[in-house]
Amino acid sequence: MTTLGDRGDRGLWRLWVEDNGFDRLRRNNFTPGTAFTVERRAGTGLILRESVLGSCHVSSRKGAGLLSYEAGDLGSFLSVPEIRVRIHVGQIVVTPRLRMHTVARAATELWTISRTGLTTPSGVYDLRSTNPLSLLHTAGTIEAHLDEGNLVYATELIGNQRPGRVVVRGEALLLTIAGQFLRAAGYGETGTPGEFVR
Repeated sequence: MTTLGDRGDRGLWRLWVEDNGFDRLRRNNFTPGTAFTVERRAGTGLILRESVLGSCHVSSRKGAGLLSYEAGDLGSFLSVPEIRVRIHVGQIVVTPRLRMHTVARAATELWTISRTGLTTPSGVYDLRSTNPLSLLHTAGTIEAHLDEGNLVYATELIGNQRPGRVVVRGEALLLTIAGQFLRAAGYGETGTPGEFVR
């Protein structure tokens, strides 16, 4: 999830997508210099497609891909300033973030995963246990400090719990794998690196 940026006196809304260490743009064919077109779909959002005939181009900042698209009516077209950006091979889908799609959860507990341990307000558990974990509550947020020994266990727990917010930390490769898993599970990235919400 992200927010459209208002350019003030120019009166233009700006959609800004920048690689933040995951190389999502480059890995999906949006390298610096790539041309793209913008297709507007009323009621559903925008689709930015890689195209040799496109009049817009991906630029770069400090070697990372940077996509900036500006339009005066972008905010009114999308109807809300908060949007969801999904990057696929050859296309970027931008849709309005509708709050009615967010289910209110009573769960507010913070759980932490570090090494092979899961820490909750009610205790510490071993993620490698062969028996199902008997957990009295559900997590509102899971913070996972990923390493090679807990990646599979951590993503399995997150997939079963489906908390409203997930924060992942660790080596770049592990964060890329976890990010792919989380996006496939319906999570979107926030403006904070490593933070996902659904």
